[in-house]
Amino acid sequence: ASPRCGMLRISKSDATKAGDAAPWRERLARAQKSFEIVVVLIQNDHKRSEQHIRKLGESASYEKNVTSLAKTRDVRVYYCEDAKQTAKLIYAVAAAEQKRLRKRIIIPPELSSGVLAKHLGFLASIPCVHFLHAVNLLVEFRFCLRDLVNSPHDRLALRMEPYQLSKTRAQKLHHYLRRKFDSAMVVRYINRPG
Repeated sequence: ASPRCGMLRISKSDATKAGDAAPWRERLARAQKSFEIVVVLIQNDHKRSEQHIRKLGESASYEKNVTSLAKTRDVRVYYCEDAKQTAKLIYAVAAAEQKRLRKRIIIPPELSSGVLAKHLGFLASIPCVHFLHAVNLLVEFRFCLRDLVNSPHDRLALRMEPYQLSKTRAQKLHHYLRRKFDSAMVVRYINRPG
């Protein structure tokens, strides 16, 4: 979901397997080493009968495993009925993590006020540019929007490659910055009564 949050999906029948030898325990241990938070999604077995699933849910080993997971530090446990619900939950967790990451981005002090803050706001408002890319664009082009606007899209893509801005996004950004401006629209808007 993010560099800080990992996701692990296990089936309900796997969650009933007891002991440390269960394969999902190893995957959970690896995920805990790699991520600060691990989200465990327990999904119903789609090929099992309803009666078998009900028995799994009532078993003591299933309850013990789910309880131990819920008590584990930095592990969140969610239950999903089917793959569609799992996909929705994965999307929701990823969106929440991206929102949290956006708040945690460290902005250089020179970008936090004045004209550069306005430049940053302008770049971040472009549809194909993420906030982090906007910060990187300003830093890479030495805080000069004129250099950014006048650079060809292939050069823009080459300079932004270390910041993981794809060529297609660089083309969209270049097209957005270089599109024709209709000055007559401004005159009509200013002269509009009311």
